[in-house]
Amino acid sequence: MKESEIKTMWSVPKYSPYIQPELTDEILLGAEKQLGCKLPKEYIKLLKIQNRGYTRFT
Repeated sequence: MKESEIKTMWSVPKYSPYIQPELTDEILLGAEKQLGCKLPKEYIKLLKIQNRGYTRFT
């Protein structure tokens, strides 16, 4: 799936509890440490494109 296609599948939330800050390496390393595992590269790539909201499609 192309990045432009990925961006169109997301709805941007109107409420701040659903809005996440831009994913940084520091946040990513902290999450992986807390989870006790490395996240898949494709999942990380997706989070760097869109780290908030919910999908438009079901």
